[in-house]
Amino acid sequence: MTKIYFILIFLISFVTVYAQNESDSAQVTAQTEMPQSAAVQTFPTKTEADSAYIRNDFAASVEMYENILKNEGESSDIYYNLGNSYYKMNNIAKAVLNYERALLLTQEIVIFVST
Repeated sequence: MTKIYFILIFLISFVTVYAQNESDSAQVTAQTEMPQSAAVQTFPTKTEADSAYIRNDFAASVEMYENILKNEGESSDIYYNLGNSYYKMNNIAKAVLNYERALLLTQEIVIFVST
C-alpha cells in the first residue's frame, strides 16, 4: 500500500514539474511569435490562462483551460492546472476529476517510455 502512495506522489510531482516547465517554454514561445491578423480567430493560450490563475481570476482560467483542451487536445499539464483552478474555486469534485485525467495521461507517458 505504501508503494502505491509513493508511486502516486511521484507521478503527481512529475506532473507538477512538467506543467511548470511547459509554462516557462510557452512564455518564451509567446514572446517570440508574430502577431496574428484581426481576421483570424484566436484562442486563449496557456500563458493567458496561467496569468488569469496568478491574478486569482479562477473562473476565467477555468474557461481558458477548457477552451485550450477543446481546441488543442488533451494535455496532462492543462488538466492539472484546470484541477488547481477548480480547487481554488472550492469545486473539489471537478478538481479531483481533472487531477485524475492528468495522472492518467502521465501514466500513459511513463508506460510508453518504459516499454
